[in-house]
Amino acid sequence: MKTKCWLFCTVIDNFGDIGVSWRLARELTQRLGWSVYLWVDDAAALRAIVPSLPEVLPLHHDGIYLRHWQEGQYADLSHVPPPDIAIEAFACRLPEQVQNIIIDNNAVCLNWEYLSAEDWALRTHLMKSLQANHLQKYFWQMGFLPESGGLLREADYAVRQKSFDHADEFNLRRQLGLPDRSRDCTDIFIFGYKTPVLQTWWRTLAKSGRHTRLWLAGEPSAESLRHNGVLPDNCHLLPFVAQADFDKILWSADILLIRGEDSFVRAQLAGKPMLWHIYPQAESAHTAKLNAFWQHYYPTAALPAKLQSAHHVLSAELNGGRRLNDTVRTQAWHTLLDHQSAWQQSARQWQHFLFGQSDAVSRLAQWYASTHRAAHKAPPYALP
Repeated sequence: MKTKCWLFCTVIDNFGDIGVSWRLARELTQRLGWSVYLWVDDAAALRAIVPSLPEVLPLHHDGIYLRHWQEGQYADLSHVPPPDIAIEAFACRLPEQVQNIIIDNNAVCLNWEYLSAEDWALRTHLMKSLQANHLQKYFWQMGFLPESGGLLREADYAVRQKSFDHADEFNLRRQLGLPDRSRDCTDIFIFGYKTPVLQTWWRTLAKSGRHTRLWLAGEPSAESLRHNGVLPDNCHLLPFVAQADFDKILWSADILLIRGEDSFVRAQLAGKPMLWHIYPQAESAHTAKLNAFWQHYYPTAALPAKLQSAHHVLSAELNGGRRLNDTVRTQAWHTLLDHQSAWQQSARQWQHFLFGQSDAVSRLAQWYASTHRAAHKAPPYALP
């Protein structure tokens, strides 16, 4: 009997929530062989990253059963078998009917939380939370350390990246309307939120004497750099690509400035120098989350002290932590651009650290097997 998994996702902002949920659903289906039912409240958002998705729900696509729902109100449960495990993506609120089915079938319920490197996330990973209606939940905290819930990484990721060669990159650049690779030029991929900092950085880079090209993904990045409705000559606006093609762009660029959660993880897996434009929160609440990550990253990646200092001040300015004067900003960018090989080496060291650990789906399968299938006296669960 296949393990039946119910997965619920509410699209809150852009494509991060549905992007993570779709990756998770595909891995549970394709690698573990689970029967996955994914409930979404915005099929258009999913269709943007999965263009092959048909128009009307319910449907069965790429091995996944897709249904419509509204958070906390209702879910299309027609012809859906009861779950063995239910996953709330990012603390979305399940309708009462769904909760009752989970309780009645003694199914495992996970609250799949947002990614964080903060200490509290490690402390609460797999913590139990008994609800007033006797629904027993567990917190799944994705993270960067072996004792966390891990990161979403496909089993064949490393093979796909290694097989992506110069010819593939050449063809990708042609498809996206990008110039061919130049030995004396640094290509910077930018997928961030709207901020005046990008305009300031563009002026700094333009005066630096270093040849840079900016690849802009998403309207907020482009809007940040437009002046009188016109983009600078060295800025190239990228078309929206399917989730399956996003990694190829990251593999082709030299430096990555990325936002969100899904894109943030993909940048780390790519093993490229990066800056993280974290989602801004009121009263700078995002700063603790940002700093917690770099506190893990810097020593593990062995980023040289001079580069670490330059990277830190630019990261702070990008994320509203401080305003740099022109001298400090220029010197920081000069340091990073003049030592790209060392920056690249550190990024690969961090990538190696992540690849040396099991991924989130492997950890989930092992935990579910040891904790629950044995309790129900089911046959041992074997990882593929």
